[in-house]
Amino acid sequence: MMEDFLSRVHPEPMSGCWLWTGGTTAGGYGVSHRRYAHRESYRLHYGEIPDGLCVLHKCDTPPCVNPRHLFLGTRTDNAADKTRKGRAPLRPEHVRRGERPHPRRLTSGAVRDIRFRAARGERPGPLAIAYAVDRSTIDDVLGRRTWRHVE
Repeated sequence: MMEDFLSRVHPEPMSGCWLWTGGTTAGGYGVSHRRYAHRESYRLHYGEIPDGLCVLHKCDTPPCVNPRHLFLGTRTDNAADKTRKGRAPLRPEHVRRGERPHPRRLTSGAVRDIRFRAARGERPGPLAIAYAVDRSTIDDVLGRRTWRHVE
């Protein structure tokens, strides 16, 4: 098991990180046999991880699996570590809304129009087709789960 694991690791001499070369999540964390690779590395090198504990990175490099860069902590420790390293999600008042920062299929005007048309009885399915978006996008607009700032 250890040989198979290590065959998917690339050591970085400068940082000391062992970078996972197998599959990764969208956030860059390695995945090995449906487990996070850093958790698997910790388990292989130090033993089982107690229930309820997280494996955190000293190096703040998501694909790193070097056991010397890993340590155990609670969810609270993990949240504090993310905040200290500047990776905590932004609070809602800091999130830019509307048509920026990412390109959107909908605009503020389209959202107003969708809400107006729905109030007049148009169904979400045809509205989704008309605006070339998924039905769930229309449901989120109408339920004010998205575009809340648009009246």
